[in-house]
Amino acid sequence: MKKHTSHLILCFAFFTIQLSVAQENLQLTPVNNYNYFSDLWDNFNSTPSSAFTLKEYANWKILTYSAITAHFIFGNDFELHEEYIYEKEYWPAGIPKLLGKIGETYDKPGTIYATLGLAGVLYGSGKLTQNKKIIETTNLMTQSLIISGVFTTMLKAIIGRARPYTNRGPHFYKPFNYKFNANYMSMPSGHTSSAFALMTVIAKQHDSWYVQIPAYTFAVSVAFQRIKANKHWGSDLIIGGTLGYLIGATIVSQSKRNNKKFSLQPIIGRNGIGFAVKF
Repeated sequence: MKKHTSHLILCFAFFTIQLSVAQENLQLTPVNNYNYFSDLWDNFNSTPSSAFTLKEYANWKILTYSAITAHFIFGNDFELHEEYIYEKEYWPAGIPKLLGKIGETYDKPGTIYATLGLAGVLYGSGKLTQNKKIIETTNLMTQSLIISGVFTTMLKAIIGRARPYTNRGPHFYKPFNYKFNANYMSMPSGHTSSAFALMTVIAKQHDSWYVQIPAYTFAVSVAFQRIKANKHWGSDLIIGGTLGYLIGATIVSQSKRNNKKFSLQPIIGRNGIGFAVKF
């Protein structure tokens, strides 16, 4: 039984390493204030297509690794779940149990309240210190939360997978669950997708390992907490984490591209006509 839990840990460890490596392909520089809601709408509309352009090679790698991992875990969902929930000992050194407890800090106050609290602290510190990058990071985090929430909820309703506590097993589905019955909204994990979306924005805004590793470790801990709470199967977490990562990464990437654009604005005055260049 314990070998299944060890496999899940190794899968998440491999997934986290790939996310950290992917940071090298994308960094963001601070920019001036922008229209938050306009950017939110643009990101929402363009995220599905922008995530898989030929330029987003890192995203394709993550998707490939995640698909392989999800395929493996999907076939062992029941065994993994039973082992994690009911076994008293965890390999190695109680890591899954410890991660699950850390993830409770995100679950107890609720996703929205936890995010608002974190965003409020970051935004306040950015304003006080006049740090534009912190302010921008906060804006991108909240956008990633909103967009990941919308796409995750849509997938949950379409797939209609039964949650573990329904005792129907990991392969029972009621697709097109447009009444949003919570019992059949297991895949993908909303907590995991939102946590990875938020932490990916933070990680991609900083090229330091001491920011990236804790960020993704926290996101993984949220995933383990969802199994501990008997709310999700292991494969739900992989799909949710991948979705959150892709959304967070794409939003940061689009912000970077937008920052490189320039525009010409005509200016008409008493002394003549000219142009203002913004870039």
